[in-house]
Amino acid sequence: MSNDDYNEDEEYNLYPEDNVVPPSTSALPGNRLGIALIIGAVAGLVMALIYFLIPFLNAQAFQQAAVLGEKMSYNTAVAVTELRCMGIFLAIAICGFVGYFVGKYAVQRRLGFLAGLLAGAIFALSMTVDGYIPNYPGSSATPPFSPAYILPLLVIALILGSLGGLISLLVTWMTTRRHPYYTGNWD
Repeated sequence: MSNDDYNEDEEYNLYPEDNVVPPSTSALPGNRLGIALIIGAVAGLVMALIYFLIPFLNAQAFQQAAVLGEKMSYNTAVAVTELRCMGIFLAIAICGFVGYFVGKYAVQRRLGFLAGLLAGAIFALSMTVDGYIPNYPGSSATPPFSPAYILPLLVIALILGSLGGLISLLVTWMTTRRHPYYTGNWD
């Protein structure tokens, strides 16, 4: 093959998907990070509020569980477990809504993870704080706070935050999968 017959453009057109130019971020809404952080913080506070309200609305069952300990009846144990599971299920659903709203209003998928991470971390921290509220239903013998609790608390907040972030990322991905920023169709 001679140099006259060689065409550089043909070599690069063998794999046209490699030559795709990424879309400009100017097509995305402004203040995306602020929107995602606000959505994540509000969702985290709503999850914390729900987690706090469930024992207050069912104070009798939680107080019996705290007083009786291992000697509580089977029905009380099932009721308390169901209520705690309902609180966690609602937190998972709220992380899904976080992903949806971030996908609609901030569009970038990584911001969906960040908002879910923030919401999950606030939720994890609120689960710890409820044990230190005096006369809170269900808190029986909470040990006094110690600086040794900070590192495990941060690790748990990071783990639960990451789970919230992954749930939110999944829903953000589903919400934005047809967005022109990701498909390249600007028509």
